[in-house]
Amino acid sequence: MSAIRLLRTLMVSYGKQVPFRNRYYRLFHTPITRHINQEAERCLREAQLFSSMATLTQIRNRDLSVSTDEKKAIIAEADKSMGKVFNLLGSGDVKMDPILWHTDFIHAYSWPKGTYYRNYVQVNLADSADVKVPRELSRCHHFLKLALAYRFSGEKKYAKAIVEQIDNWIDENPLMYSINWGCTMDVGIRAINWIWALSLLWDYETVDRIQIKIKRSLYQHGWFIYRNLEGSVFEYNNNHYFSDIAGLLHVGLLFREDKHGKEWLNFAVKEFCRELRLQILPCGMSYEGSTNYNRLMLELIMPCVVLLRRNGLVVPSDIIARLRSMFDFINNLTMPDGEMPIIGDQDNGRCLPWGVEGINDYTYLMGIGAAFFREKCWPKAEYNIYAAISSEIDRETFDRLGNAPQSQSSTLYRDAGLCLIRKDDDYLLMNVDNQGFYMDDRPGSGHSHSDWLSFVLAIGGQQFFIDPGTYVYSSDPKNRNLFRSTRMHNTIEIDGKSQADIPEKELWFLPRVGRTIVTKWKNTAKEVMIEANHNGYQRLSSPVEHQRSVRYDKEVRIYEINDKLSGAGEHEIVACFHLSTDVKVKMENDNLRLSKNGVSIRMDFLSDSDIRVTETPCEVSVGYGEKTESKVVSVIATMRDNFSLKTTIKRDL
Repeated sequence: MSAIRLLRTLMVSYGKQVPFRNRYYRLFHTPITRHINQEAERCLREAQLFSSMATLTQIRNRDLSVSTDEKKAIIAEADKSMGKVFNLLGSGDVKMDPILWHTDFIHAYSWPKGTYYRNYVQVNLADSADVKVPRELSRCHHFLKLALAYRFSGEKKYAKAIVEQIDNWIDENPLMYSINWGCTMDVGIRAINWIWALSLLWDYETVDRIQIKIKRSLYQHGWFIYRNLEGSVFEYNNNHYFSDIAGLLHVGLLFREDKHGKEWLNFAVKEFCRELRLQILPCGMSYEGSTNYNRLMLELIMPCVVLLRRNGLVVPSDIIARLRSMFDFINNLTMPDGEMPIIGDQDNGRCLPWGVEGINDYTYLMGIGAAFFREKCWPKAEYNIYAAISSEIDRETFDRLGNAPQSQSSTLYRDAGLCLIRKDDDYLLMNVDNQGFYMDDRPGSGHSHSDWLSFVLAIGGQQFFIDPGTYVYSSDPKNRNLFRSTRMHNTIEIDGKSQADIPEKELWFLPRVGRTIVTKWKNTAKEVMIEANHNGYQRLSSPVEHQRSVRYDKEVRIYEINDKLSGAGEHEIVACFHLSTDVKVKMENDNLRLSKNGVSIRMDFLSDSDIRVTETPCEVSVGYGEKTESKVVSVIATMRDNFSLKTTIKRDL
C-alpha cells in the first residue's frame, strides 16, 4: 500500500474522534471528501431522500390539525423567511438577500469563506463580532416554519425555498471549510432541523441532483460529528456534547443500513442514555444550572426518544422516567403568568422550534408531555404543533385524555440548588446554590452566575423582582461579566465585589470559591421557610458570611426575607432588588409601594444599622442580544462586624 493511500485510509477510518488538527490533513481534503461522498452513495441509493426521511420520522400520517391562529402565525413567520427576513438573537427584522451565511450581520463582521474550520479565530475579545449569529442562522430553524407552511397551504414555493437555501448553504459551506463547521453542536442541531423539515416535503418533486447533494451533505454531517465530539472522559460533559450526540443519533438512524451509519447510531444511543442519566438531575433539571439550557436539553431529548420508538428501538424505562421528571420540573417552576424565570445564562438556544411562542414561554412543552404520556397532568397542557408532530395521537384523542393536573407546590430541589415557595398566584424562586448539591465538586461552571441566595418574585400573578438575564456573550465581554455579577442579582454584594471573582477573559467559567448550606427547610399548612448561608465572601481580608432566610405565611400571604451578615471589620453593603419592566415605584421614607398592571405591593425594610434606600435605572435582558431599561431598588449600608436586614413584602389590597 502506498504512503498516500495508507494516510488516506487512516484519515477516513471510522474510529471515534480522529483528530484533524495538523496541516497534513488539509492536503488530502479533496480525496477524503470524495471518499465520504462515495460512502454516502452506498446507502439510500434511491434519490427520494425526502420520502426516506418521512419514513424515518413517520411524520407522513401525522394529524397537523392545529388551531387556525397557530397556523396563521406559523405561515406569517414562513412568509418572512420567503422574503429572506431574519430576526436572530435580538437583531430585529433584517433582510438578507443573498443570505449571508458567514456574517454576524448585527455587528457587520464576516468570517472569510473557504478557511479550514480549525484555523478560524472564532472568538476575539478585541472586537464586537459574535460568532453565535452566523451559527444561529446556519442552524436553519426557519426551515421548520417553511416546511409547515408547505403542508398547511400546499403551496410549493415554501418547499422550493427550503431546497434552494440548502443547495446554497452546501455550496457556501464545503465540509470543514467555513465558520459554520467550527462548533459541532451547531452541526448536530442543523442536521436535526434538516431531517425534520425535509421529512415534511415527502411529496415535493425536485431534481435527483439536489436530493443526492443533500444526502451527501447529511452524510458529511454524521462523519464530521463523529470525529469532532465536544466531550471528555475526564470531566462532566454539557449541552454541547449532548447536541452532538442528538445530531449523530438522527443521522445514524437515517443511514442505519450503512455500516458506518450503524456505527454512529450504536455509539449515539449508548451515549444518549449515559449522558441523559448524568446531565439531568433526579428532579428533572439540567446540572448546568440554567433554566434556558434546561429547556434546550428537553428539546434535544424529546425528538431522539420519539425517533427511537418510531423506529423500533427500545428506550430504557429509567430514561422515560427521567424525561417525565423534566416535564414535572418545568411545570412546577412555571410562573403564574406562564413564563419561566431566568436562572443562569439565557442564550435563546433551541432545537426544533416549530412554534411561535415567546422566548421565555415554556408552556408549549406541557402539550408535548401530555400527548406523549397520554395524561393531562400539567395544567397548561394544550394541543399544539409540537404535540401534533411528536406524539402518536391527534387533537380529538388529546381532548379526550383524562384531566388530572398536578398541583404546583413549594419544593426544595436540593439536587438543583433551587427553592420554590408558591401558593396560587404568589411565587418566589430562590437560587440556594447555583452549582447544586448533586454533582461532585467541580472547579467552576460555565452557565451559572454569581447569584447565591438571589430570588425572583411574582405576586398577584405579576412579576415584580426578576433576574436581569444574560444579554450577550463574547461580543461585549464587559456586559457579559456585568450581567453575571452579584450586583445584577437580587442578593447582597459586599465591598463592590461579587461572591466569586469573575475572570475578565474567561467568559464561560465561574470559579467555585465557597459553598452554600441549607440549614432549615419546612413546609407546613401555615408556612414555608428556607434558611441557607454561603461563604463566598470568606476570601475577603476581613471575611464575611451571608445567611438568608425566606418565610412565607400562607394565611396572610406575606414574604419575610431576613439577611444576616457576620464577620469582622467595616464593609459596604448593597442589597439589590431588580424590578421587572413597567413596575411603578413610590418611595415612602425608606419603604416602597410597587405596582404593576393593577397589582400593588408594599415593601418594608428594618435594619439594625442605618440604611439608605435608592431607586436607580438599570438594564435587564429578557432574551439574548436584547436590553430594556428598568429599575433597581438598592438598600445601602455600612456593616461594622455584623449586619441584619429584614424585608417584608406583601400585597397591598
